[in-house]
Amino acid sequence: MFYIKLLVLSMVVFFALDMAWLGYFAKDMYFKHYGTWLRLEHGQLVPVWWAIAIVYFLFSFATVLFVLPLSKGLVCTSMAFG
Repeated sequence: MFYIKLLVLSMVVFFALDMAWLGYFAKDMYFKHYGTWLRLEHGQLVPVWWAIAIVYFLFSFATVLFVLPLSKGLVCTSMAFG
């Protein structure tokens, strides 16, 4: 149960960081450099939500599966590995 909570928490953190990055910090850069590859409607980015859910799940699953056992519960060590 502990690992499921960590999985869900990491998915939420990945989502929040990614939305901040894509929606605010790097939005202009993505439109400038990758504009022809983006899915746009009326000048707004249209995400593929099912693909986003799969990617966040895989990132989170890999973090919980690979990083946490190496860290042995230490925050600094887990940051070094992950």
